[in-house]
Amino acid sequence: MDDVADKQSQTNGCSSSNQEEHNVNKEDDCGSETFSEEIEPRLKFMRLMNNVAEILSTDIASCVAVHPKFICMGTEWGDVHLLDHQGNSIKSQPLRHHSICVSSISIDLSGEYIASCSHDGKVHVYGLYSSSDDMHVNLQTVLRSVQINPHYKKSSKSHRFVTGDVKLILHEKTILSRVRSTTLSDASMEGGVINMSWANQFIAWATNVGMRVYDIQARTSLGLIKWKKNTR
Repeated sequence: MDDVADKQSQTNGCSSSNQEEHNVNKEDDCGSETFSEEIEPRLKFMRLMNNVAEILSTDIASCVAVHPKFICMGTEWGDVHLLDHQGNSIKSQPLRHHSICVSSISIDLSGEYIASCSHDGKVHVYGLYSSSDDMHVNLQTVLRSVQINPHYKKSSKSHRFVTGDVKLILHEKTILSRVRSTTLSDASMEGGVINMSWANQFIAWATNVGMRVYDIQARTSLGLIKWKKNTR
């Protein structure tokens, strides 16, 4: 009887032990699933040094635009620096000096024309190889964003850019190098234009309410995509 009891006790002990191991493994599996969901994707990065380090020792980067050929960096002191992808200055002097913080930079697809805007209300569009198609506008308002026509280089009809503050405004070069400005949308009731992007004939811009898309060829708005509200 004692032998039978001992064997039964050992069997129960093994069963309880196996059950505990099963529970632990189950908890580990659940934990690993939860942990894997919380892990953010890892991105490779490299800190830009060389001339970038020298620039940022006396100034602060306020915005950046990246092109396959180069990088443009705007600063709090109003400079626009042209750099290669290793952080070396391509030009010894900044491209254009704004009086205060550069808020946005945009580069056309060819990489030959650059637009910059600032809190001083000025927009400069300038060519890296020619100044004949440059544009300079003083809107006398704090500008948040600028986007140059991606095909700015193509023809004189392509010499356009858009700016964003409380309104989305299209600026076009006309005869005698004058600039005509047209309001595409009033965003004052939505907190103003925060950021925008221009691809082909579509201009997308974001406000506090959501994102809107405008067809520049049809000259019509394609609607509003509202941000999802945080329910937490």
